[in-house]
Amino acid sequence: MGIDPRFGRYPFFQGAQAAVRALDQSPAALIAHEAPAVSRGKERVERALLEGTTAPPDSQQHQTKTELLSYPIARLLVSLLDVSTAIDKYALAEARTARERFEADFTDDEVLQSTTRTTVDVQSALSELELADAVESEPLSASTHRSNRWYWVELVPYLQLREDRWGDQWRLVNQELANGAVRVRYTELMQLLEAAVKQRVASELPLSVEEAANGAEIIEGLSTHVADLQALVDDRPSVTKTTVDVVVPAMFPPCMRGLLQMERSDETLSEPAKFALISFLLTLGADRQEIAALMRCPADSTELAARVEYLQDGAGTQYPPPSCQTMKRYDICLNPDERCENIDHPSEYYEAAIEETDSIRDWRESTVEG
Repeated sequence: MGIDPRFGRYPFFQGAQAAVRALDQSPAALIAHEAPAVSRGKERVERALLEGTTAPPDSQQHQTKTELLSYPIARLLVSLLDVSTAIDKYALAEARTARERFEADFTDDEVLQSTTRTTVDVQSALSELELADAVESEPLSASTHRSNRWYWVELVPYLQLREDRWGDQWRLVNQELANGAVRVRYTELMQLLEAAVKQRVASELPLSVEEAANGAEIIEGLSTHVADLQALVDDRPSVTKTTVDVVVPAMFPPCMRGLLQMERSDETLSEPAKFALISFLLTLGADRQEIAALMRCPADSTELAARVEYLQDGAGTQYPPPSCQTMKRYDICLNPDERCENIDHPSEYYEAAIEETDSIRDWRESTVEG
């Protein structure tokens, strides 16, 4: 009997854990044999840190078994990083990915379908997250679209899942309450489901890898992957913008000029390369429309919008581009020149280049005039 494909999409489901045990493939064995689940597990964490998602790139598809087994590998990697912010980012990324898949899976028919279906519906998702008894749907008409549906969520689960950062509209004073429950729209229920996934994933981390069976073997086998991911974590203290707020592509460091040219030529950039380029442009104060123009991609690109939203907060750029050391580790340190020999960060290169130039013209000015 094959693996339920839903467990590959939702590896935090309780049934998924049983499916992993049934496969009888220990993490140590997977690591020793360099199974596809190991590289996919690293990709989950890498994309969580860089982009806020654990889904594979659109161009890649993985077998259900690989997706299922990559989840425990990712949990091991995050635990070995031993950084609370990495755990938070990973849990949130798994939750956001789950929400996207929930919304793709849920149909207008909320009646539980055949057990042979490959997707989940609202009720089964609620059951998996132990919320089935806490959420009740209002009676529906056949013409009611899911986006217009209302649900009643018991008060205690609502308060446990709600987050302060969601805004005042989630405060009880601004909600409709009756009989110990809060009335929420479909979109709000999706947000609560996302929060439930985040809490489940985070509550099980970090793992005590050292105390696990074959713990020393696992730590040694994952050491290279952990070092790669550690470089991303070490590069990411919170920052605002650089001291330079002009965009002069000709003075970009050679790595960024190279990545920009590759993007303009429709070459496929790796995830670290995309992160490096977009985060660098954000530190210069470029907005999404300006970045799209520079990269010559559609201004309404949903992929670009998601990347910018993930990297940016109200104060500016949330994270800096990778250091030169990390750029080298990911093989995206391109065409280094003499200046590169004395700097440690692409932003440092750019600031020095601007300071040494008497007359500069912001690329945005020529764009407006054009």
